[in-house]
Amino acid sequence: RTLTSVDPDGALAAGIEVERLIGSIVYPAAELVEPGAVKLIEGNRFTLGELDGERTPRIERLSKSMMAAGFKAPVSRDIRSEIWVKLWGNLSFNPISALTHATLEEICRFPPSRDLAARMMSEARSVGEKLGVEFKVSLDQRIAGAESVGAHKTSMLQDVEHGRALELQALVGSVVELARITDTPTPTIDAIYAATALLTKTLADRANGNTFRLVTWRYKPNFRTRTSSGNLSSATPAFSAASRMRSTSPPGSVTAPRMVSSFHSSVQFCWNGVTG
Repeated sequence: RTLTSVDPDGALAAGIEVERLIGSIVYPAAELVEPGAVKLIEGNRFTLGELDGERTPRIERLSKSMMAAGFKAPVSRDIRSEIWVKLWGNLSFNPISALTHATLEEICRFPPSRDLAARMMSEARSVGEKLGVEFKVSLDQRIAGAESVGAHKTSMLQDVEHGRALELQALVGSVVELARITDTPTPTIDAIYAATALLTKTLADRANGNTFRLVTWRYKPNFRTRTSSGNLSSATPAFSAASRMRSTSPPGSVTAPRMVSSFHSSVQFCWNGVTG
């Protein structure tokens, strides 16, 4: 069965035959420094596996080639379960980090966010087990593994900071869809999914150049101003302003747009022909 969350129009299923697929899990933590430049944080393991669990000649050749290049490339007889263990952490830590701008270490060491991740992972485990997935590590072990990575920014947080599209559907939407298919309640995952979906929309709106509307006000203090002849006279200046400002912050920034730093540095007031 094809999941619409990861292949909405069926293009992947139609373009690549199942027989040509090899499963793999990328464990290294890395950061995209710039296009074409990736900074490795830690790890070099790429687990491989045939979808049916067989140790075929092609999977053996691929594993040996990768190991010869310096990678750890074990062959798994249950690649689906191992993918779920990786997804187990991704579906929780990635959206939490995107919403809070916290690193893996910070999420795991702050009791409320650690508990939030654990609740999401518990719900996901219920979904996976209904699909025949065997979780070979405990929930606490999975969280401890994420914490051991240290002050690493998840891929979703990096995407937020750089204004890139979020992998929300693949990492969280797929689990939500499977939960509906298996009739499994996932209230915590659903809530975080909704919040992160709104974040995705907000980032997209900002990237497309949507603007912010500022309020209109009237400014009516009494002033004594100097006229063009040099005499002082009373005046009641009135100033009305309405502005549409385009945010100058980069996509994903939480900094609010600033209208002016001060009246006198940014605008001129004209009262009865006198500029002040």
